[in-house]
Amino acid sequence: MVQPLLKVTDLAKSYSVGQQTLQAFQHINFDIQPGECVALVGSLGAAKAQ
Repeated sequence: MVQPLLKVTDLAKSYSVGQQTLQAFQHINFDIQPGECVALVGSLGAAKAQ
């Protein structure tokens, strides 16, 4: 079995806005295998670089 180049387990991101916490996503899991091509896409201003 080939080992993944990158393994992400239980990734989550939240933001504090004033006294509120906004949950952007949670429980994200994925592996990137050798030879795979990966792209991150989203709307302009969707915080892809944070």
